Amino acid sequence: MSSADSITRKLEPTEAVYLHDDLAQMHTVYKRTYEQLASGALDATLLDGITTRATTVQSTVAGMRKGGVIAFGANIYPLEPRADNYGSGADRRGLEFSIREQSKVYDQLAALNSGLRLINGRDALISAINQKDALSMLKSVEGMDGWDGNPQILDLFKQIGVLWLMPFWNTNNSILGCGGNSKSEEDRGLTQNGRNFVREADDNGIILDISHASRKSAQSILDVVRNRPVIASHAGYNEVTPHSRNIPQHIAKKIGLFGVIFHKVFAGGDKPENVVTHIKKLFDDGMGDKVALGPDFNGITKSSLIPGLHNAAVAGGTLAKEMLKSGFTEKEIANVYHGNAIRFLGEYLL
Repeated sequence: MSSADSITRKLEPTEAVYLHDDLAQMHTVYKRTYEQLASGALDATLLDGITTRATTVQSTVAGMRKGGVIAFGANIYPLEPRADNYGSGADRRGLEFSIREQSKVYDQLAALNSGLRLINGRDALISAINQKDALSMLKSVEGMDGWDGNPQILDLFKQIGVLWLMPFWNTNNSILGCGGNSKSEEDRGLTQNGRNFVREADDNGIILDISHASRKSAQSILDVVRNRPVIASHAGYNEVTPHSRNIPQHIAKKIGLFGVIFHKVFAGGDKPENVVTHIKKLFDDGMGDKVALGPDFNGITKSSLIPGLHNAAVAGGTLAKEMLKSGFTEKEIANVYHGNAIRFLGEYLL
């Protein structure tokens, strides 16, 4: 019996697993209180943050509950500039400080909010999903700029419970290799240090995420991992919208889970049907069993949001209606919303 077969609670088709949400940086960078992260107003412009990036509050705990979310990738994004420069990728000390700081945000949210569950493996995930009012948080890390090559950072990931890892954001890293904004002539893929690190992370049970990797780095990661498939937690499909951040078909076919992003640039338009087009094309290309949802809430600038998919409270209902209009069955919708993700995580989390 697979772990997914251990789900005893009947899930509604639109109960959702979102593979990527930047909730923690709303506290560490934009200074939202824990009360605001739990139940603050959605879509409020973040004017009091340290950075000048124009964004809004796109998800909260209450917003996710209202939108039928049962689990989300609780992302740790340590590269956002801060007033004290920690977390801006300057050095390992700053990188590790920000990783710990954002990890503690999720720990504190779980301590303060009944029903929030920190997930440390497959058994904990299955148990939480079987509880009707539970909302699961699965920690991930996005970006390793500033890392000095010391593999002991994997001990930190184990200590705080990181389940999947994006070695890159969009920038190049001299130790690891190339990020998603690399020009084709600069794209050298993983360095030897990068290959060694990815292999060790994989051997330590961490799922590798290629969402922000360059083309060659993504292929290098696929070539190196040997224990479990890689994922793309938040990306578009390059066959629909050509973009350096989107995943081409030859790579998409080799990954285990594809979280479709709700970002108008990567979706190729500002309507919910643009996102559905990516989902449909993945189905048409034989990858319906790996399609999931990776909205990237709280990580999208205000100008790149898609109306109707602009926050966690409303996105689930909007997308399901558009998928029904496009001919998807209720079972297919359920698989995209949660079935594929639960099956994959149930098999490959330790």
